[in-house]
Amino acid sequence: MRMTDPWAAHRAAISIEEGGSVVHALGELLRCHDNDMENVISFLTWHGLCGLWSEALLAHRGASKNDGWHHDAALNGLHDRLSNLQRQQFAHQLLQDAVMKPASRALDQASVPYVWLKAAAVRGELYPRPGLRPSTDLDLLVAPIDRERAVRALVSVGAVCVGPESFSSHEQVLRHGSVDLDLHWHVLAPGRLRPGVTEDILRDRVVTASGARPSHSHLLALALIHPAFAKHVCSRYMGLNRVADTLRMLRLWSIEVEELIQVTKRWGGFTAAKASIYWLSKISEMVRLSQLNMAFNREASKARDKFLARRIDQNWPDQWVDRSTAILGLTFSVWLQDSPSDALRAVWARGARARHSMTKASALL
Repeated sequence: MRMTDPWAAHRAAISIEEGGSVVHALGELLRCHDNDMENVISFLTWHGLCGLWSEALLAHRGASKNDGWHHDAALNGLHDRLSNLQRQQFAHQLLQDAVMKPASRALDQASVPYVWLKAAAVRGELYPRPGLRPSTDLDLLVAPIDRERAVRALVSVGAVCVGPESFSSHEQVLRHGSVDLDLHWHVLAPGRLRPGVTEDILRDRVVTASGARPSHSHLLALALIHPAFAKHVCSRYMGLNRVADTLRMLRLWSIEVEELIQVTKRWGGFTAAKASIYWLSKISEMVRLSQLNMAFNREASKARDKFLARRIDQNWPDQWVDRSTAILGLTFSVWLQDSPSDALRAVWARGARARHSMTKASALL
């Protein structure tokens, strides 16, 4: 892929979420991928956009019966390929939905407060049909004190633990048939956010037909903060399906900006959220996003904001994410912390996790 503009393909791929021409977007994607359609399909598949693109192509074909577009074999072939992938995603989501119901019921019966996170929490509200928002697993959050009871409840309905929990500081992977469940007791690895975030989310949870989820303001805060730390804002591991979630939250939900700012500050994630908003503004022209950017700008630390903006403009995270996470942490990630005390806590916690993992690994030798 040509790298003169590192996010040209991202901008094109997500433009259909804002009503952009799917034909123009496809032309830009082909240009970014040296006119190789297989690479375009791989790009859309990795970013979880096959369903959205399949529907966009179908809608355009229906509106373009008189301009010859529906006779284009290449575009019809692309639609067929993406439709097949969408059907696979549809089937996998039905399997995931079938696991969510007994899992939610088991946790309720065990009196374990919980919320579903990420795709499991939002796709029922943000997307009109299954198969438009794929997810490799289901993410679930409980309080640290409830993690053992949560595991027992999930095991009681057929889930099995995968791998030793002792190697992770914040999650346990379980599997129910072909569906993976990630049980979290912290949103991120301990130390990255301030204490009390999990309890804050569980206190304001909303119960729906498919299970409990965080409040809308908490979901948007998580959508901005989590990838900033877990995916380094704009590294190659930042999926555009998450971007589509965020844009739809902004478009479909009524969330008070001041409330969102206060949530991110309380969690120690204001700077991380601001960095995500800055990057999102580089790949999307949504008016609501620009308004959010201006609101966060009014309260941001100017010097740190300029430093992080320069790093993002340089695509610094992607240059270092596979070379040295230590260098990336010191030259970028630690600057996402809201204060010097937050940064010290994050650095100390990272060292503690490394020592803990080494101790556990040594015990198995």
